[in-house]
Amino acid sequence: MARIFIIAIFASVFIFAEPYQSDDFLLPGEAMATGLGGMRIVQNWEGLTAAVNPAVLTEVNSPVVSASGGSFFENLVSGARCGVVFGEKIKYGVAVSHIGGCGIQMTDLQNPDEPLSADNRPIVVGEGSHYTISVDFGAAKKFLADENLSIGVSGKGVRKSLPDLSAWGFSLSAGALWRPISNFDVALFAENISTYQLFWNDGVREMALPKFGAGAMYGMKLSNTIFIRFGAESEYSTDDGPGDVRAGIVGTYGNVISFAIGTASGALCSGAELKFKNFKIGAAIDYRSMLGKSYSFSISYSPALSEN
Repeated sequence: MARIFIIAIFASVFIFAEPYQSDDFLLPGEAMATGLGGMRIVQNWEGLTAAVNPAVLTEVNSPVVSASGGSFFENLVSGARCGVVFGEKIKYGVAVSHIGGCGIQMTDLQNPDEPLSADNRPIVVGEGSHYTISVDFGAAKKFLADENLSIGVSGKGVRKSLPDLSAWGFSLSAGALWRPISNFDVALFAENISTYQLFWNDGVREMALPKFGAGAMYGMKLSNTIFIRFGAESEYSTDDGPGDVRAGIVGTYGNVISFAIGTASGALCSGAELKFKNFKIGAAIDYRSMLGKSYSFSISYSPALSEN
């Protein structure tokens, strides 16, 4: 009965969730998380986990080093990430992320010394590029006698560059992960609880208010070789209100190959991952009606993988 109830909750996300297009470029990282709709609250991202909910660092088999990259929204932007998770009693993570693109048209008046008029209109004088680089640091620890509660904190430093402007920024976040019963996780994520501060070189200061999220994931063994997990999560921004609803299911065969399918508020996502000795190699694709297709890949290396 408990399994039927949990399955019904997750199924309702696909049936009743109202589509929402996020304004944030929350680009994917690890292949299985991408296939699950980009889940980032209750699903770990292997060595890239410092970039998401820090509490799930405790679920990573460390030490592990990961990297990912991809082309997003019909080649509108490209992105890359690399990261590491290490530690035993306390798990630590570091992740570096980059997003960038070209093709920003720069304009100027035909005669810059004269005012705008019908005879002195703006023209394209060149193209510029943009990029954002962020560095995330996180730490998490398990608590309680049976260690079924994890609490984590993280900090982010950001560098943004536009053709004529640049900025530095920072934020602090925190999260929790609770496992009330075997194979069932509930997670909370308070992102940017310090507020997200961005300082531009022209003197402008931007601030984004905190964003709160919750998610759950349940796993079950179908046979000696097949294990499935399904989950859902959503966010609420104090700036913009309801955010992305992400949900998906992943199946693993023989602890060797995994397939995932999911959604991110209307986007269709899928991913596959192969485990080979100490490596995990994965690829993912998602399609958004307004932005088109995105492709990404990931690779992880860990001495602990050969023990699983």
